[in-house]
Amino acid sequence: MLAPLYTPYVGGAETHTRALCEAMVEEGHRVSVLTDRGYRRLPRGETINGVSVLRTEYSCPADAEVGRSDVVRWEAPLFGLLADAQHLLSASSASRPDIIHGQCQISFLLGAVLKEHFEVPLVVTPHETMPENDGFGAARSRFLFTLPQIDQFVVGSRTFGEQALRLGRPMSGITIVESAVRSRAAAIESTGTARVRQAHATILSVGRFKPRKNQHALLESVAILRSRGLAIRYVCAGTCDAGSLGYRDEIVAMAGKLGDVEVVEGADDAGIERLFREADLVVQPSKAEGLGLLAIEALHAGIPVVATPTSGAIDVLGDYPLLLASGFTPSDIADSVQSALEQPARYAEITVQATAYVRRRFDPLVAARRLLDLYAGLAGRKA
Repeated sequence: MLAPLYTPYVGGAETHTRALCEAMVEEGHRVSVLTDRGYRRLPRGETINGVSVLRTEYSCPADAEVGRSDVVRWEAPLFGLLADAQHLLSASSASRPDIIHGQCQISFLLGAVLKEHFEVPLVVTPHETMPENDGFGAARSRFLFTLPQIDQFVVGSRTFGEQALRLGRPMSGITIVESAVRSRAAAIESTGTARVRQAHATILSVGRFKPRKNQHALLESVAILRSRGLAIRYVCAGTCDAGSLGYRDEIVAMAGKLGDVEVVEGADDAGIERLFREADLVVQPSKAEGLGLLAIEALHAGIPVVATPTSGAIDVLGDYPLLLASGFTPSDIADSVQSALEQPARYAEITVQATAYVRRRFDPLVAARRLLDLYAGLAGRKA
């Protein structure tokens, strides 16, 4: 498995990849993940819940090396990564894989090179919800989605399937295997009783700090709810990449002005589970989602949810419209949160139904078995 980030990083793609890998190990298969080392405190290689994790550590040359005549900065990150990946794979039990599966667009190119080297099938899964918004994003995506080395596209939802078609992948090369979700066993499960408190409720939102996640509107809804006399506490948790530091700073500043709004950055699995245990309601305020993994995770843990009507959230919650906001504005979000606070028994009852539904639909073992069947078919054809 190729994944730019893996645990202890927390995010939608990371959650899916980890759930899938651990389920495949549970099914008796050997799984290795080639990922970025990121945090220097992490070892180059370790085994986590039976999954062999190999971490590359090559990065751009330091400023002191820029003047060297043999350093080409355009080449250094990509070609250096290939050399480091070859070293790691050669020294591990993953030196001869049967299947390569790349998670996220950045893994497609690396996967294509590894496929050429090992002569094994390549499967890829995109996780970027709006790749066209990146620099040359549409052209980049069309190029990557149509790489001839890719044997099969596996997408986690109908929304991602439509994206692949839009960007040039033929229908025959796309398979939907819905994203896997690990159960947060430490979170409190719904009992069918009223869980949402009207007074001093804690409302949680988890997601990367970026405009698409719409935390700005979420915090504006806090002021609206408080103006209506509702005493609430908000927690916004997530990670931040270099491209959205300014947006993260805006959210932190807004939270400071509002008061009783906590911004948590970089929480690990244990930290997220603690936040889930403390939450009365989880809100996913996004403007766009390929699936809406936060809502699935919250319901998986039995926590009531309010989600904006992205295509991904509608795909999951379409049979439970009470859990969907009417729109994406601060007022839309505030109205839905107020409804949940004022009808705790009704939301608890629907949450019990939705929890049973998402646990059936997004079971990691189900996703793993479907993928393993696909892998077997591809490996057989290759042989």
